[in-house]
Amino acid sequence: MVKSKKIFFFNLIELFILLVGIWIVGFCLKNKFYIGLLSLVLVILALILSKTKLYLVLLICSLWLVFGLLIIFNPYLQSVTKINILLAKTPFYSLRNMATSYISNIYNNNSTSSYINMLVFNLRDATNNNFYNNIKNLSIVHLFVVSGLHINLFGLILHKLFFWKVKNKRLISVFDLIFCLFYGYLLSFSISVIRIICNVLIRLIDPKINLEHVNYISALLVIFLLPGEISSYGYFMSYFCSIGVVHIYKNIKNKLILTVLINFYCILVTLPFVANMNHKINIFAFFYNYMYSTIVIFHYFWFILFGWWKPFIFINNYLFNSLNSLVLMNLDLSIYINLDFFNKNLQNLYWSFFLVFIGIFHIFYFKKKNIL
Repeated sequence: MVKSKKIFFFNLIELFILLVGIWIVGFCLKNKFYIGLLSLVLVILALILSKTKLYLVLLICSLWLVFGLLIIFNPYLQSVTKINILLAKTPFYSLRNMATSYISNIYNNNSTSSYINMLVFNLRDATNNNFYNNIKNLSIVHLFVVSGLHINLFGLILHKLFFWKVKNKRLISVFDLIFCLFYGYLLSFSISVIRIICNVLIRLIDPKINLEHVNYISALLVIFLLPGEISSYGYFMSYFCSIGVVHIYKNIKNKLILTVLINFYCILVTLPFVANMNHKINIFAFFYNYMYSTIVIFHYFWFILFGWWKPFIFINNYLFNSLNSLVLMNLDLSIYINLDFFNKNLQNLYWSFFLVFIGIFHIFYFKKKNIL
């Protein structure tokens, strides 16, 4: 039987169950959904089934208690939004503001410049409200937010260009850290960038650590440092999507099945947020996610390279107008399922039991792989 590497006394399944329990405690206390705390019974049962030692069970429960007290007695729950509001009042964001202002000034089509600033800098203004609402109705708004996927692809390209002969992993991690800090500054330090920065720091400390451990440790660090993110869309998209996607990617070899499962899993993760924002879900959401993902990745790298140059303004306007026309056409063809019944209590129950289910799945997954 292969033993998984222990981090801070915990193996993979214990780290994940610790994270699930912290989320349930924080989410239920923050939203005053106290009955949801009963789902911790199932999480504790999952720990017992995984044959976790008694002292580790007590340690995990103690950490849940500490986080619960942090939520109850800390009236100033730190979040990415609060930090960025403070930073925006300083000269710190001058370069970001200069870059976004330059893009806005060189385009006679304000919609195109707003789209580029949204796609490249995660900046949303009143000009792109119509486009933003349209992609929200298609249930694909998450594709247009710079996420870990974009940054990892960006970093991979830089690695291939400049570090293809470098074997020193720490040197590469130092470069990744500098790159992520600079790009994070340009992106106003979104939660997805903070995740990447944490991951790079962890790999800098221990280059041999595997990706699963990195994601769990990073998720725990961020939620203790920024407890206000406990129920944010960005946190769930950054961590719970990435954790699930890593497991799916490592175990499914068929590319078609892989794509289907990843999209389906991400839809399950984002369902409560979609219900809260739109009160409906597009039945073609799965297809649109698959169709638009390639387009958005192409646009992202294209506008990073050519969004700045005046000779490309005509082409850039054409790219945005074509995309906008496609979005409008898909809106006309869309059919929706009403989610008004998906009230706050139901959303809380959904999340509590969804995470418990994922935790129990991990137990059987790791048992099957013989790494508990």
